[in-house]
Order: sequence, then C-alpha cells, then structure tokens
Amino acid sequence: MPVLQGALLCDSAKEYNGLVSVLGGFVSILNVPSLPALSPVVFAGRVGFSIAETKNPHHIRIVVTSDNGVLAEVVGSVPPLDPKTVFDPEFAVGMNLIFPLPVQFDQAGMYWFELTIDEDLMVRLPLKVNLLGS
Repeated sequence: MPVLQGALLCDSAKEYNGLVSVLGGFVSILNVPSLPALSPVVFAGRVGFSIAETKNPHHIRIVVTSDNGVLAEVVGSVPPLDPKTVFDPEFAVGMNLIFPLPVQFDQAGMYWFELTIDEDLMVRLPLKVNLLGS
C-alpha cells in the first residue's frame, strides 16, 4: 500500500526540481468577510510507492466534503513506471501531489479535504470556515 509522507492545506504550492515550495502552509481556519466565499485552497502532499507498486497504475482522488455532501473533487491516476527505470531499493518512489481546489463555501462550518489512493483513505484534513463579525 502507498505511504503518505506528508500532506497539508496551504495558500500556494509549486514544484521545482522535485522539491515543493509552500506558502501559507497548514491552513486550518479560513476567516471570510462574507458568504458565499471562493477560496483558493491548495492541497499539497507527497506519497511514496514501493518499487513493486510502481508496476501498477494507481487511482488518486481528492474530495472536499461538508455536512451537505461533496463540494469539489479531483480524480486522476498514476501510470505504471517504465520497468527499465532504476531505483534505490532502500527508498520509496515519491510522488508530489499539488492540487489547487477553488472551492465555494456557502456557509460557515467544518469542511474536510480527503485523499484516497486506490480506494484507501490516506488523509482527511479539516478546514473551518468562519464568517467574520458573527
């Protein structure tokens, strides 16, 4: 099974030469002046695959939920890697995940950002939306 090496919600994330630069990391509370509010939340994470797992495709899903159901969803896949690729057997093959999720929040409350790989829940990150002045 893949291993989650790290995940967070942030304001911005970019990948440069295999490294991820994060701005405004570990967002967990969003204070908005009015509702509905469009938020440019970014999910950034890293997943490790064993060498054996790189031989098969993997399905990735990130979903944003609230008590009212699904607000946003990103679905993708990781194809098998070329069998001629050489890896260090002591390390998992890492894959950076950076997904901008422009979600419209219609009400204050709790929201959840969930990452699943091959139907296995890897992480569930909370975000609380507060309406300023209330």
